[in-house]
Amino acid sequence: MIRLESAQLQVEVDASRGGRVTSIRTDREWLAPSSDARPGARYGDEGAGGWDEALPTIGGEPDHGDLWDVEWEIRRATRSTAVLAATSSSAGIELERTLSVQGRRLGASYVARNMGTAPSTFLWAAHALFAADDGTIATPVGGGRWYVEYPAGTDLQRMPARWASTPRSGVKAFVPAAEGVDLVHADGPRAEMRWRPSEIPWLGLYWDTGEFGPGPVVGLEPTNTGSDRRTSSSWTLAASAERRWRFALELHPAQR
Repeated sequence: MIRLESAQLQVEVDASRGGRVTSIRTDREWLAPSSDARPGARYGDEGAGGWDEALPTIGGEPDHGDLWDVEWEIRRATRSTAVLAATSSSAGIELERTLSVQGRRLGASYVARNMGTAPSTFLWAAHALFAADDGTIATPVGGGRWYVEYPAGTDLQRMPARWASTPRSGVKAFVPAAEGVDLVHADGPRAEMRWRPSEIPWLGLYWDTGEFGPGPVVGLEPTNTGSDRRTSSSWTLAASAERRWRFALELHPAQR
């Protein structure tokens, strides 16, 4: 287990379980608990929770990509920084992620490299599931009209305040050109996630009370496409090419 820390923030990363961030703690635990997964397990039945990386797809095959249940290489680990990497066996894309802790801020920067000899198209999403309950609300910062992918036909432009009271339900929505998202708990603590839309063009929002995994959880998912499947807006890398992007998560206590 890799542990990163400052005076205000402690982060735990498990390289053996998909490079998963298993804990983000200030005066509270922010992430939903995660479970182990057997090789070949479908995501949700096992392995859900925490923060993993979805690549090269979520809704297609392989289920939630092929990086979330494999061991990642540790390239560097200090008290404040961890650099890990893994390669998608289905897409030939190596994803290198650098996490850095400073104060109440957790920075995440990425490099995707095409290790193959032909162009490769891939979806990427930071698949971060946060612990939540009624009164926990996620609000996009900027961006356009919401597109609800699941359930089909749903029209939402904000997250319902009492969403966690509906048993075994789930919603997945996407917001184009958002600059970030704020997650606010009913008792006041707030998480702020920020990025440049020119680098990360979509925000995925997901909330679930047990339809697909242990709930209730809220997923904050910076991503490169407005779907859980690869689309025309997904990124394509030529052979040996690379692409870089980043975002930051800042955690604030309740204001007294």
